Amino acid sequence: MTRRTIWAAVTAVAVAFCTAAAASPQPPTTPSATPEATASETPGETPTVDPSPSTPATDDPEYPANTKGKVTLDQSTDLVNQVIRVSWQGFEPSSDAFLSDSTTHVVRVYQCRGQEPESIADCYGSGSFTYPDKPKDGGVLPDGPTNAVTALTAKNGKGYADVEVRTIAESASLGCDTAGDCSIAVIPNDGDPARPALDGQLATQAYLDSAWAWANRVVVPIGFSPSAATCALEDADFRVSGSPQAKRLIERWQPGLCTSKADVDVDYTSLGEPLARSSFQTNGTDVALTTRPEDAAASRAFDYAPVGISGISIAYRIDDADTGKPITDIKLTPRLVAKILTESYSMSAACGPGVKDCNKATEDNPQDIFQDPEFLKLNGEDRSWPSMGWPTVVSGDNDLTYELTRWLAADPTAAAFLNGAKAPGGMTVNKNFKGAEFPASAFVSRDPDKRFIHGFIPVLGLSEVARFLVTNRDNSENYVKDQYGNYVKTPPYAVGNRGLFAIVATSDAQALRFSSARLRNAAGKYVAPTDASMAAMLKHLKTNADGVTQLPDYAAEDAKAYPLTHVQYAEVPTNGVAAAKAKKIAAFLRHAAGPGQKPGVRPGTRPVGYVPLTAAMKAQTKKAAKDVIAQKGTIPEPPGAAAPDVPEAVETSQPVSLPAIGAGAPAPMGGRLSADAAALLGWLLPALLGTGLAAALAGTVLYGAGRFGTFVPPLPRVSPRSFRGVGRRRKP
Repeated sequence: MTRRTIWAAVTAVAVAFCTAAAASPQPPTTPSATPEATASETPGETPTVDPSPSTPATDDPEYPANTKGKVTLDQSTDLVNQVIRVSWQGFEPSSDAFLSDSTTHVVRVYQCRGQEPESIADCYGSGSFTYPDKPKDGGVLPDGPTNAVTALTAKNGKGYADVEVRTIAESASLGCDTAGDCSIAVIPNDGDPARPALDGQLATQAYLDSAWAWANRVVVPIGFSPSAATCALEDADFRVSGSPQAKRLIERWQPGLCTSKADVDVDYTSLGEPLARSSFQTNGTDVALTTRPEDAAASRAFDYAPVGISGISIAYRIDDADTGKPITDIKLTPRLVAKILTESYSMSAACGPGVKDCNKATEDNPQDIFQDPEFLKLNGEDRSWPSMGWPTVVSGDNDLTYELTRWLAADPTAAAFLNGAKAPGGMTVNKNFKGAEFPASAFVSRDPDKRFIHGFIPVLGLSEVARFLVTNRDNSENYVKDQYGNYVKTPPYAVGNRGLFAIVATSDAQALRFSSARLRNAAGKYVAPTDASMAAMLKHLKTNADGVTQLPDYAAEDAKAYPLTHVQYAEVPTNGVAAAKAKKIAAFLRHAAGPGQKPGVRPGTRPVGYVPLTAAMKAQTKKAAKDVIAQKGTIPEPPGAAAPDVPEAVETSQPVSLPAIGAGAPAPMGGRLSADAAALLGWLLPALLGTGLAAALAGTVLYGAGRFGTFVPPLPRVSPRSFRGVGRRRKP
């Protein structure tokens, strides 16, 4: 038991003793905290927007409104799904430096419907939150775990909380978009003014939804950026699919393009790149977004055009088990990342004296990374570490997965570990990964232990991986069925007890303010993904045989470079496309090489987590735009595939197993190819692109094929058909 746990228990007993003689009001139902919540003498960032928050009058004169508190947001307009910092001053200081059930003068931050919510029932996550068809018993929240944050106020009356704001896409019950006004409600609970003697009980988080706390609220209106829903997606000019890493970039461009003079309506589907490339070559989509080049003979004329640069982040939410405060300075080596992704920690299946039901595949390995001597030596042996949750990763075939595992295979120490060499401290790779091929295009659980099957479960969609982390969850479930025959999902981890890792895009990591691990590069330096470190890696890209696409040289010894930096390319048609469509695709490319590289929060700009294209890349994209207009391209010769990096020296008698990259898709980590699933999706995708079903079906089939080895019979391809997505604006 940590000192923090002991202190919380002692405080709770003391409060219970002092209030035992008093009548105990029943607290309203309240949610558990989710994102970061911190009391601080000086918030980490100075708010850049002071919206002069309104303070709606209470209907109950017994409870006075807040007249001394002031709230500011670091961004209150042009919002997307992101995390914003909410800061306050002039509040009553909290009784403790960390949050417990007995802490008084606590603060809760909600996202609410309307600029002036009528009651706590308009705020997502409150016990009385209302929505259509709400069960009489309350049921579960309609749009997933709450984004409400419970926080503290420092002795100087200041505090802050990092809060995820959700658009209508993430929370239909809130309905926040350009047409649906919403707000942030900051609610300090200073107790019932009619019963000040009971503040030790009534000013705690259990009563944050009470009438007296609601009367003390400060409300700040917030506004959202236009989305693709403002465009004529039911009559889009062309369809784009692929690159989940480019999702935030394309979604930022869509409303900018469709409201510009060029009037370009782009229907975009986030999809694993191997499937997107296949769809493009069979005319199932007009443009494919990819990181890696085509590895098979092309069937249509096309150019590669750079459109964005982002990276892969090993994101985390880890709390000090003693203080409950977030740890934000984690360093990882490629070998430590390999240990996480190969299920090599024993987790809840550790072996020991007298233990029969244990996992022999991880016998003698540490329970989790926070008990690994290699990790502790790097990150602090004297810290109080939490227990580790299961890592959250994306399912299906993705270039992100391939490039991450190519980085592992390129590192001599990680490659040796993957081939069976012992790491410092004696840890070995999970025995079920013997013979697994790296690089790999998909994450698959190979360990048949029931705890591992229900622990390591890849998630459908890269953006959903980020959603799990922002709501403090992994995707694990209880391996024993409940009374209804279901495997119950693991609930969100409480703030103060989190030990979560997730593999996400740098765009999601920065928008949602995740901490990202500093990774050891080939120069032996630990570097975080920043604009500067990703730009530094651009000096070390290797050009592939096609003469345009480039991939990082993971052996490059640049102390300032972040290794997992990648360019997203558009495969665009240069023959066989009607002039009107070609003109629109060319306009899209000119935007990508021009206004789309300008940073900002307005539609059409470059969001956080991406770095600008180089001058040479912009020139390539502008040339591709001209080639699209000309429509005189020829089918290129089969290119030499981009070869994976092979380590010069491996600390084992056997080399790391690297798959040949020729015709066909790379093997997933589990050794089961998704070719049959890809064949099925290649048949269905042309009919589904634009309906919003393509991404869901693709991920579902690939997830099933990857996790359970499901056989999907190959089906013949059919000619593409024209189906349109649903939008709000029709072309005249």
